[in-house]
Amino acid sequence: MKIGFVSMPFVGHLNPMTVLGRKLQSRGHEIVVIGVPDVEPFARAADLTFVPFCEEEYPAGSIAELYAPISKLYGLEAARQSVRDKNAGLFAVRIAYHGVGEFLNIEHLSVERVRLLIEQVLENPQYRQKARKFQDAIARNRGLDLAAELIERAFKSKPRVVVDALVVTQ
Repeated sequence: MKIGFVSMPFVGHLNPMTVLGRKLQSRGHEIVVIGVPDVEPFARAADLTFVPFCEEEYPAGSIAELYAPISKLYGLEAARQSVRDKNAGLFAVRIAYHGVGEFLNIEHLSVERVRLLIEQVLENPQYRQKARKFQDAIARNRGLDLAAELIERAFKSKPRVVVDALVVTQ
């Protein structure tokens, strides 16, 4: 089966997509990563075929340039920018709920509070222990294999494209 992956050109999106792509490739599928030119090094590093799109609109290096203003933020403004991302907030709440990290509401944001929470997470071994439990559970429950199996089942009926871990009908 031929499977195409389309992902946002960010490390947090590309790393899991390429790992899943390699898993499906190891199961005998032909995997193609479709993306802007900045995605190519990730696809090649994972030994996956790469097909570019939007080369004129987003030439190689343009994604980093596009997001350079965000990368230059410091201190509270950097924290505020990341908190404005609603998805990041949802993930942060889940991380705190499961005890593998902490969540900080923007109303309580301060340099001192951020420093204290970072120290708490780094110094308290319970965070690392809970994270290892999740790692073990994913391995024990064959999380990657399960994801690959679900994609295979979804693709049996109609051609589809994997977009950031969601299977979307074309």
